[in-house]
Amino acid sequence: MKIVTWNVRGVCSPSKRYGMWKSIFDSQWDILCAVEHKEHAKSGSSLHHKQYHVFYAGVTGGPYSGVMLIVRDSLKLVMVQRDVHGRFLVVEVNYEGKQIWVVGIYGSNVARQRMDLWRCLNQVLRNGKLVFLLGDFRVLQGQDVTL
Repeated sequence: MKIVTWNVRGVCSPSKRYGMWKSIFDSQWDILCAVEHKEHAKSGSSLHHKQYHVFYAGVTGGPYSGVMLIVRDSLKLVMVQRDVHGRFLVVEVNYEGKQIWVVGIYGSNVARQRMDLWRCLNQVLRNGKLVFLLGDFRVLQGQDVTL
């Protein structure tokens, strides 16, 4: 299974959407966690493709850009949780008979919000399943440095 995380820095323009989908098809990715998609309310419809499920989290007019999971249709999956603040998505994928949770994260650069996100995720992920955490965790080494 090919799983990729990508900070797409917006896919609002047709050329950026085309480039993203071309990369998905050319590389035959099964799951893409795209952060900073900046599509918000129109994301689900404008980025849907018949060979992929598109799951989206983001807040229209919010101060951040959201997370999106694009999952190949051939993988059996279920949406588990979508964060109302647009910071994470959780889907359960059945791969070779194993239940795997794929979590797409777009963390905050504000320490308190980041801690709230981790507390929430800690509760969500106490299920004993195999978990893949993907995305931009926004871990800060200091006030001015993002790792």
